[in-house]
Amino acid sequence: MKSFDIPAASIIDSITKSVTALTKLGIFLGGICIFAYCIKIGYFPQDLSIGDGALFLMVATCFGIIYAFFVVCLVSLGICLSPATRFVCKIALSIVHRFNKPKKLPAHELAPFDWSAAFPALFAIFIVLGLGKREYSAYWNLPLLSVALYLFYSVFRSSRKRLRDISRLQSSPLHTHEKGTVAMQWNPTYLKQSQWAALAMVVVGPLLFGHVSGQLLDAAMRFGKIRLEQPIIYVKAPYAMMLPKELVSKAHPTLSDYTPFEGTTVLFNGFGRNTIISFKDNGKDRTLKIPNEQIIVE
Repeated sequence: MKSFDIPAASIIDSITKSVTALTKLGIFLGGICIFAYCIKIGYFPQDLSIGDGALFLMVATCFGIIYAFFVVCLVSLGICLSPATRFVCKIALSIVHRFNKPKKLPAHELAPFDWSAAFPALFAIFIVLGLGKREYSAYWNLPLLSVALYLFYSVFRSSRKRLRDISRLQSSPLHTHEKGTVAMQWNPTYLKQSQWAALAMVVVGPLLFGHVSGQLLDAAMRFGKIRLEQPIIYVKAPYAMMLPKELVSKAHPTLSDYTPFEGTTVLFNGFGRNTIISFKDNGKDRTLKIPNEQIIVE
């Protein structure tokens, strides 16, 4: 019985650690998304209550999962494009080596093609097509970004593999020629720095270099019901007087002390004491901060 209990406990412990790590990563990524979105709309929620803090963690986790899925899909697309990438890199290296002969092995290796990446890569294609409808540059920016993420993923994967090889050789009681030369060939400090730097670029690269970060943040906020497109809002005076009269909805009844409006966008609601809306006024985009007790969002 003991032979079965130990592996089971080990598996449960690994699953628990993995879930904990993924939850922390999701909250971290979600926090980055919410912070970036607040910078985008120019508003940061204030006077958050304990309930708002708990809701923030839940929403941040959801956003983190969405963003992590987006990154995985792009990396998978890069892996599926790896045969072409490896071919181009091979030609480029052969040209470089004609003029400068390599003195040692390359520091990193490109990750091989993996069929398990084909399914997430299909989602990446749909994401590219969907985002490209609003931003045409996404049709070439995202595929190029997926290739760049693949290169950083290769650095991360190669560094981790070499660190494991170094640890395995150094822990071996046998003294071999490989063990004696491994420390001279590979610097563990450099490999660790490369590993974490590459992972950081994989995580934040889509936000910085994808040129669709605005769409991605808006989509994540819509998913969390923080951002609402074309809702019906009921605004109380005096804030109702600050909105254009042409946005007053004639198809919805006027509530006591509230005026219905349509054609607006709720940029931020659910946290803090204010709701942020945007609307067109004489062809210009305007934003308005309304206290929650002065607005009803349908």
